[in-house]
Amino acid sequence: MGPLVRGLAVLRALAGHEAGARVRPADLARATGLARSVVDRVLTTLGHLGYVRADGREVVLAVGLMELGNAYLTASGVPAALGPHVARLAAALDASVSVAVPDADGVRIVTQAARPRAAAAGFRAGLRIGDLLPAGRCAPGALFAAAPPDWAVDDQLLEPGLVAVAVPVRDPAGRTACAVTVTSHTSRHSADGLRQETLTALRAAVPAMEAALADAGTGGAPGAEGGGAAPASYGMPYDGPATALSPAPDLPRTGPGTA
Repeated sequence: MGPLVRGLAVLRALAGHEAGARVRPADLARATGLARSVVDRVLTTLGHLGYVRADGREVVLAVGLMELGNAYLTASGVPAALGPHVARLAAALDASVSVAVPDADGVRIVTQAARPRAAAAGFRAGLRIGDLLPAGRCAPGALFAAAPPDWAVDDQLLEPGLVAVAVPVRDPAGRTACAVTVTSHTSRHSADGLRQETLTALRAAVPAMEAALADAGTGGAPGAEGGGAAPASYGMPYDGPATALSPAPDLPRTGPGTA
């Protein structure tokens, strides 16, 4: 394992901890399988680069790390091209709206607009920029299949209480460049209710989004190097019936609210 790989392994292990978690070098050694002395050297280098900092005996990510994440967001052109459209959709639908691109075996959120009004207490109303979602357990993941559907619904498969509807945004060659998703909670919508309330607006917004991507010169599917496609059976074309993503048996299901 080369120095770069070791450094990335330590950064990923550190980023994988919950916000506010107390992380010490020994924790990173256990998480990465690296020797403690190696972890110490890596942290020293990352500290000099401004990517981590010491907080007493603990280690935290430093603000300098933002330049790496922001570099992709800027280079891809997706947030700049689609951000205004996403914000308008969120305001019109009073819901959280996000855009995802494929990343390895999942999909990653690259732009997002939160629900304008306050969500129910304790509910994470939508997805965050940078979130990596398993392709087979979320609505946008289904849209990067080899034969993608025209839309997909997630009925609490990703997270109990969270429902979502996604549609593809295609490049000029007809490939799915990214997926736009509206997310809600069962206290406000059932999965089918969310589909009925938002799918028409989502589909109506797609042509302008596709034109914005073309004008920005993003070309092919950003992030498509991962190729993490979900099975095509997760959704069917709009003109026919759809098989929605459903909750896993071990996930508690909150009763659907009214649409």
